[in-house]
Amino acid sequence: MDFKNGYEEIESIKPRTSYLTYLTLMDWLKSIDPQQEMSTLLKNSFSTLYIKRKDKDNELRDNFLKFLEEGYEDEYLKKRQEQFENMLQFDPDYLLENYGLTEYDLSDDFSETYLSKIDFNKIYIFFKKFLKSTIKEETETDIECDYPFLPLTGLFLLKALGTINFIKECSEKSNQLKGLIIHELFGYENNEDFLNEIKKANKLEKDVDIDCDFYLVNKTLANDFHWGDRAEVFISKKLFERQGLTYPNPEELDDERMEELLLDPDEFDEPMYELVFDFWTYCDTEERVEVSDILNYYGIEKRFLHPLSDYRFL
Repeated sequence: MDFKNGYEEIESIKPRTSYLTYLTLMDWLKSIDPQQEMSTLLKNSFSTLYIKRKDKDNELRDNFLKFLEEGYEDEYLKKRQEQFENMLQFDPDYLLENYGLTEYDLSDDFSETYLSKIDFNKIYIFFKKFLKSTIKEETETDIECDYPFLPLTGLFLLKALGTINFIKECSEKSNQLKGLIIHELFGYENNEDFLNEIKKANKLEKDVDIDCDFYLVNKTLANDFHWGDRAEVFISKKLFERQGLTYPNPEELDDERMEELLLDPDEFDEPMYELVFDFWTYCDTEERVEVSDILNYYGIEKRFLHPLSDYRFL
């Protein structure tokens, strides 16, 4: 295990993730690093193994390493909560000093407040790659490398390949691929490695649906995976149809939906569509795609949108 590269990778992730995700990654990598002193966090990682004797340090570290190798996202979340609850019982001063948490903070809604800000999917992916562990079978993604960023592998690779093949076959869109080297688009230095990865991906379970779509934006692949952040915008039905916009399956903004969104029907003087947008991320840089580029993808201009649309799209 190359801990130096591990720490460097976590530092590179820091600007693109929440601080609590970064802190969890750093805490847990230090917990399995034999060069690090035994931490209070590690000593509080197992309810039945709360041990302060020095001769048990390696046992604790080995147990935590095994947990990271075999655990899954939901188990990671439970472990993080277990660590905090044990520290509250055994080391409340350390918990307050290092995490700013008190008994009041560790209330019934702790998972919905503090823990919900931690991207356990990203943590899971990092440690599976760092420890070279196989991702648990029969999961939502069932992929060898569960990561929708370059180089794409597994079912993510196949899903993105479907997007590119559709563009190739569409006469109106095929020019978007002009000048692109396809294997480089997917993150591979040569076509041989790219084709070998496709063969490997084709051996995976095909009927597993991954909640992720890919888009070609500014000659680069982008995805809408796992962000959970969506925006509703509203556009005149007449304008939508007259402009021939390509957004798929727009929903009518009827009275019931307006009530759900706490909208005043008097604010709309004609029939409207509701369009729901995910926020996209570039597969190469992991940076957010500009809102204007998402709109342009569907041929939508900002001036088409009703003023009560999500402010981030106006």
